Amino acid sequence: MLDIFDRIARDSGGPIGQYFEQGFGYYMYPKLEGELGPHMMFNGVPVLNWSLNNYLGLANHPEIRKVETKATRQWGLSAPMGSRMLSGHTKYHEQLEKMFADLATLLVLIIILVYIVMASQFENLMKPFVIMFSIPFTFTG
Repeated sequence: MLDIFDRIARDSGGPIGQYFEQGFGYYMYPKLEGELGPHMMFNGVPVLNWSLNNYLGLANHPEIRKVETKATRQWGLSAPMGSRMLSGHTKYHEQLEKMFADLATLLVLIIILVYIVMASQFENLMKPFVIMFSIPFTFTG
């Protein structure tokens, strides 16, 4: 039985493996040319690029590029990554956290307000619970 490295050396053919020798023993990846988008060139042949996260086709839009250039100049490209305990956070993280907390508070207040209105409308304290908690299940079938 061959070990994994002998198998790679033996079976290094195929569409990507044909470049094995040129890549100093490593597999080489296809080099796409042209502006990033769904249609690019590979070895002079137009190909369809399925691996972009540009679903709406706005990544190369001039206004989007202008705004992202401005944001990059203002905030830079690096941000704390990983655990907050190890790498810390910024004031923007705190602002986002506060906005989410405010949103959760607002959601609770809305639910309470809807319950009060429904309880006064039905003149019953139980029917609003039944209605409010059965509505989400109607969306799932």
